[in-house]
Amino acid sequence: RYLEEKSPWKTIRQDRERTGTAIFVALSVISCLKTVLYPFLPFSSQKLHHMLGFEGLVKEEGWRWRALSAGQRLASPEPLFAKLEERIVSAESERLGYVPS
Repeated sequence: RYLEEKSPWKTIRQDRERTGTAIFVALSVISCLKTVLYPFLPFSSQKLHHMLGFEGLVKEEGWRWRALSAGQRLASPEPLFAKLEERIVSAESERLGYVPS
C-alpha cells in the first residue's frame, strides 16, 4: 500500500530524493520482516538477507534490525516461493485424504 501511494516509478523523473526515500523505507520494512519471520521461514528469510546485500546469517544478528547502508548493492531479485500449481494441490490433498466440500 505504501509503495502504491508513493509511486516511485512515477516520481523518479521529478523528485529523485522522494523516490529514494520511498524505496529505502520499503526495503527497510522488508529487512525488518526477514528478521521477524526467520523463525517461521528460515530459508526464505536467509534468501532475502542475501538479496538485500547482507553477508552472513540472519540468525547471527539476533532480533536486531539492520538498516541498509547508503549505496548498498542489492542482489538480483528472484522469486522467494514457487507458484503452487493446482495439480500439486490436488495430488497433496488426495495423498492426505482431504476431500473438498
